[in-house]
Amino acid sequence: MKSSTRLYAWLKLLAVLHIIEQLIFGMHDLYALQRMISMYESWFADTTVAMTVLVTIIMALAVVGVRCINQRRLHAIHHDVCSRAADPL
Repeated sequence: MKSSTRLYAWLKLLAVLHIIEQLIFGMHDLYALQRMISMYESWFADTTVAMTVLVTIIMALAVVGVRCINQRRLHAIHHDVCSRAADPL
């Protein structure tokens, strides 16, 4: 079994366990998030503007995160290729 398939299976199992745990012990996390969002929305006159700003910030952080991860990968690949080129077989 490939490692990606195994990781996907673990992800599915953990998601199911998390759903069961939330159903058994309550949805306190969801209520806490709703309270935080309502406090955030109270800062703005229009809730549409509030959600637009929030989504824009989240997407910008996601793009920066992906770019940083890709930059590290490219650096590792470049280092690996250069070290192989310098190492005679």
